[in-house]
Amino acid sequence: MTKARDLASNSTGSKPTLIDAKGDLLVGTAADAVARLAVGTNGHTLVADSGEATGLKWAAGASFGTWATYTPVLTASTTNPTLGSGSTAAGRYVQNGKVVTAVVFFNFGGSGFAAGSGNLRVSLPVNATSITENFGMGSGAFIDVSASNGYILLPQVTATTFCTFRVQAGAYGEFTAANPVALAQNDQLHLFFTYEVA
Repeated sequence: MTKARDLASNSTGSKPTLIDAKGDLLVGTAADAVARLAVGTNGHTLVADSGEATGLKWAAGASFGTWATYTPVLTASTTNPTLGSGSTAAGRYVQNGKVVTAVVFFNFGGSGFAAGSGNLRVSLPVNATSITENFGMGSGAFIDVSASNGYILLPQVTATTFCTFRVQAGAYGEFTAANPVALAQNDQLHLFFTYEVA
């Protein structure tokens, strides 16, 4: 163990014999006492641990989820829409602990398209928690292709299996098959939302 006052005897401010390799750290172990903590493994992070002689240790960093694909389903509270021929329904999501983030894209098709009726719903990739405060966070855009207009949407995860949205411009209220405008062929939905899972 080296006394901290002994470090002052060296013009560089450290005692050379305490350092053995690139990345080594000098760590306080008690009053006026220091010790060497060897460099950790690539990707590891420094964490406090009172059980260690130095009070610190290297540990593997937190693991993060990987993005996965899912096929979102667009439904409605009254009559489900029909996307039509040539349509696209694509989604990706990642889960970290109890938090899921999803990105969804719908491109309505041509022949066979039907707007349906009622509040529109997008299926979730992982069931949400049932707490009433789980409104989610994120944003979305409904693109009215024929009129070259876009409308901002905000998510509401108010059920365990689907997400609804509110229109934030023009006819403020629930995003429905008719609000802000009637859904039509070739229109698009771009959605991003984060929510708590069960």
